[in-house]
Amino acid sequence: MYLYTIVFFIIQLIFTSYAKTSLFISSKSIQGLPEAQQDYVYTAPNTDKPVIAILCDGHGPYGDFIAETVANDLEEQLNKAAFSENQNQNILIIKKAFMVINTNLKNGIGSNAKTSGSTCIVVLLIDDYFYIAHAGDCRAIWGIGQDAQTKDHTGHNKTEAERIGIANLIGPEKRVGGKLSVTRAFGDFDLVNNGITAEPDVIIIPRTQAPFIIVGSDGLWDGTSKKLTKNAAQTNDNSLIYSLFYDTVIQDNDPVEVACNRIIVAAICSTLVNRKKPLLHLFNTSKKNTLAKQITIKIGTVTEKNVLSKIDVYKKDLILSLTNASLEKFIEKHSHYAHDNTTIICIYTNHS
Repeated sequence: MYLYTIVFFIIQLIFTSYAKTSLFISSKSIQGLPEAQQDYVYTAPNTDKPVIAILCDGHGPYGDFIAETVANDLEEQLNKAAFSENQNQNILIIKKAFMVINTNLKNGIGSNAKTSGSTCIVVLLIDDYFYIAHAGDCRAIWGIGQDAQTKDHTGHNKTEAERIGIANLIGPEKRVGGKLSVTRAFGDFDLVNNGITAEPDVIIIPRTQAPFIIVGSDGLWDGTSKKLTKNAAQTNDNSLIYSLFYDTVIQDNDPVEVACNRIIVAAICSTLVNRKKPLLHLFNTSKKNTLAKQITIKIGTVTEKNVLSKIDVYKKDLILSLTNASLEKFIEKHSHYAHDNTTIICIYTNHS
């Protein structure tokens, strides 16, 4: 009887651990600009540690170094933190970690971080709650619409504009001090007096309400959103990304890796659409070219949102028709068309 009790306890412990930590995570990064790749990714699926994903997007001459340093330090500090069931206390712990690391950055590389920095987003899983902490314009979505995404920290964000002060936001792009497009970041110490801070916003989501989370650098969202003007505020329409993930992983039961690749391909194609370049020659598909021809016809008249939306529908069908091997080949050959260095992290949790 005692032996059965021990065996039952072990099985229950294994099941509980698996149920809590069995996440499917994949990431993909491409270098869309001739400059250095400054996106840095950390992922840790199926672990008993709280941090499951970190994305840092550097900028400036030392942006790549700062992004890597921040990600590594956050992973170390947050995984050692004494989190509890007290959610408010957990938020304070996360915010303190961001601020301490920023201070260490200032004391460590000092002048090299005056005109360089990094935005950041971290996803943690604590007691079946996702904590998403972000500073800058790396974004996360877990559904469709403004209530299921983080809000970019830029001068176009009304709350941020009020916090930082209109006088510190220069020009139509509302750059801080006329230099930086984001209002929160690690580093950028020459703009601290203009309101730059590394303090993150922290959002808590029950795991049951977020079957998946998609995290991306600004290159992803700028590349796939339906913004038609350079200085437009954050769009709430992430339906293309949402639908590509849903159709791939949830409907077709394909691996998360395939969803990452399809969304990256969508970002590349969206840039081509916005630049009014034909997509026909980019796809090697056995299907008739009807959809591709329709896209080519539309390319020359992409001036309205509804037209671009129709192109998204056609493009989605083409992307869903490609195998993962074809997607990989497409990305390798055409990543230089991307709007920016572009990174995606897809996190999927199955509650069944």
